[in-house]
Amino acid sequence: MVDASRIWQKGNAMQVRTGFTTQQLNMLCQYSYGIGRGDVKTRPGLHWFEDPALGSYWVLRSRYCPENGFEGMIAAQGLADGPDYAHLVVVYAGTNLRDDPRHDIHAALTCFLPPLNGEPGQTQQAGILARQALDLARRKAGTERGVLFTGHSLGGGLALIQAAEHDLPARVFCAVDPWRVLDQEQRQRVARHYGDGKFLDYRLGNDRVTGTANRLLSGQADRSACVVWCGRGPSRFGHWLGDFDFDQGGEVLAKTPVTVTTYPR
Repeated sequence: MVDASRIWQKGNAMQVRTGFTTQQLNMLCQYSYGIGRGDVKTRPGLHWFEDPALGSYWVLRSRYCPENGFEGMIAAQGLADGPDYAHLVVVYAGTNLRDDPRHDIHAALTCFLPPLNGEPGQTQQAGILARQALDLARRKAGTERGVLFTGHSLGGGLALIQAAEHDLPARVFCAVDPWRVLDQEQRQRVARHYGDGKFLDYRLGNDRVTGTANRLLSGQADRSACVVWCGRGPSRFGHWLGDFDFDQGGEVLAKTPVTVTTYPR
């Protein structure tokens, strides 16, 4: 856990490694909760963010598994000539309290506790979607190094698992800490990049959901990522994606002024 002021700096603007701003990533995470019910903004194709000022994005693939409740999608920024395949984002939804939450609650209790995480479920589905994104990036852009993982809560934990597995960056929100199910190599990878901003978890100081869960799982706010504290959210639980504030440039308002450099690949 580090204070936001300790993260790398460059100029006066935060730069997200994918080209998406943190606000856009936050919105994609919000949209991902509608994959199972077929929301328009999660269907393959070109879409505009609810705020037109945020621009457009492409959904390249959506994945829903009714057997275990998994929801995820592959997205890219919209460029003049089509999707930005050089910077793909894999988005994982968290515990969906609106649509049949029993599967997600089961996943939240099993994905991050060995040996329960070995059963077929959301962790395996997250891996399938990750491999699809990496294959797409290699075919369309010639490299997989531009892929980034994001997600919220349960989905944030899934994103951190895949980021540690493939040594690719993650920007997550209120993530469940997957430390107990990471293998030794993945833990070493997390430790090696702890101070350089490769794995970031945006958190609110009054998060009663993830905050409580992670203390039980790893004894820390998030041992599998560098925590960026973003003040207190207005809601009672301080856990929701809509609780975060952003500046005019679409970057998250951290507890202390912060700028982040583009991560070298």
